[in-house]
Amino acid sequence: MVTPMIVGGIILRFLFDEKSGIVPRAFGLLGISGLAIQWTAYPETLLFGLIFGSVWLWVGFSLIVYSAGLTTIPRDYFEAAQIDGASAWQTFRKVTWPLLRPTTLTVVTMTILWELKLFDIVFAATNPNGGVGGAADVLALQMFRYAFIASNFNDAAVVATLLTGLTLLVSAWMFKRIIIGKGKNAGRLQRAIRRLWARAKPQGRVLKA
Repeated sequence: MVTPMIVGGIILRFLFDEKSGIVPRAFGLLGISGLAIQWTAYPETLLFGLIFGSVWLWVGFSLIVYSAGLTTIPRDYFEAAQIDGASAWQTFRKVTWPLLRPTTLTVVTMTILWELKLFDIVFAATNPNGGVGGAADVLALQMFRYAFIASNFNDAAVVATLLTGLTLLVSAWMFKRIIIGKGKNAGRLQRAIRRLWARAKPQGRVLKA
């Protein structure tokens, strides 16, 4: 997240370069000649390479969020699990992972939203057409071509509306899962508001008196 995505796209272009790139050289040393090629020049490897680079650039954000989530778990839970004789795996599966579910949901949702708006890394690593044969073409890149290359603002607006709708759907799903809840936790926001209102009503009467 510290590295701008446009810079990340340029870095990926050099990483996957056939002559100077680390990735083709590594596969060449391993004897896999089919992958010791210019990854951005072939549709078969272009999309996979950009996915790999996108994950690499996004790992930092996920680590920071998970690190913050771990600090919210009380140490008493781990001490109690240790006293009960739980192994490290049992502690992770029964204590850490369930308490990190809201954090995981946040990371998954932010990742989906980030991938929906992906543009600069593809633009920098390939070209405005999404690489060879449009193998890495994305919606944001299509919107760019329609608006600033073809001057077709109607189609660009359609793509922008589609991106907005998809983003709203993902955001609404996240809001429902985290704020409102699901199953036994459904309606917890409404119940919390009613409790706060019930506590505030007597104070309001005293103030009026």
